[in-house]
Amino acid sequence: SMGFTVPDSPQWRIELGFDHIAESDYNENPLFQGSLITSEGYVADAQSGGVQSTLASDIYSVMAFYDFFDGIQKPLKQMIPYIGFGAGYADTKTVLQLTDSYGDLSDVYELMGYGTVDSAGVIQFNKSDTRTSNLAPVVAAGVSYGVSNKIFLDVGARAMYLPKIKWQLSSADNELRRDWFSADGMLYINAMVGLRVEF
Repeated sequence: SMGFTVPDSPQWRIELGFDHIAESDYNENPLFQGSLITSEGYVADAQSGGVQSTLASDIYSVMAFYDFFDGIQKPLKQMIPYIGFGAGYADTKTVLQLTDSYGDLSDVYELMGYGTVDSAGVIQFNKSDTRTSNLAPVVAAGVSYGVSNKIFLDVGARAMYLPKIKWQLSSADNELRRDWFSADGMLYINAMVGLRVEF
């Protein structure tokens, strides 16, 4: 992060930031489990598909911070609480590996283009990656400790809200794409410890 203290208002800081949310796994087998109504009108318990996937996000943000202290000089050798708020642009990459664990997906004609059919008649789906862009509100809170006039130990937490992230199937040549599932209302919360240097 880089930023500056607002002239004549030393309690306020403006910051441009970059956060990389490291790759995390999302795996489910079965992906769907529940009741289905057959074409004859019967209710049947069904399981369908399995998935191995990852997601990772890059978030570029602009934030305003307010440090709670009196006067025009940040106090030294004491805790200074702060809050922050702002907005960011989030670029999230998901990687999806769908498997036909129960043999029901290989009978769906519309899915044939998203993989190859093996000798047992099961579709071996392509590994597919998808990018989702979101505007992400960001809030923060923490405390800083003045080691010197220019160096502050900073301990805080940030929360970033991503409205929606998508996982898609894709063909080998990327000509075909199909939404498969999504996650709504993703909330990233980061705890951070670091040094802030003010020039």
